[in-house]
Amino acid sequence: MAERLEAIGIVTVSDLFASDAEDVATRLKHRRTTSDVVRQWQRQAELVCRIPQIRGHDAQILVACEITSPEQIAALEPDDLLAIVEPLCSGPEGK
Repeated sequence: MAERLEAIGIVTVSDLFASDAEDVATRLKHRRTTSDVVRQWQRQAELVCRIPQIRGHDAQILVACEITSPEQIAALEPDDLLAIVEPLCSGPEGK
């Protein structure tokens, strides 16, 4: 996918942030890459850039649970965060 993104001029994370998700999805011409998927990538990349030492798959889990900012995470107690992400991680989508 990195090669496909590069082919349409998205080389850096800044490029991804500055891009319109609908436009990226259209230009990629990849049937499973919708504008929603591109928006998820943008949200995941933002978490990775803003939270030290977070791993990509952790950002995927958080975004899938609609947690898209460090501020949301900081506002949660650890047990509350676990209660949000555990169902996803235990289910078929998380596997």
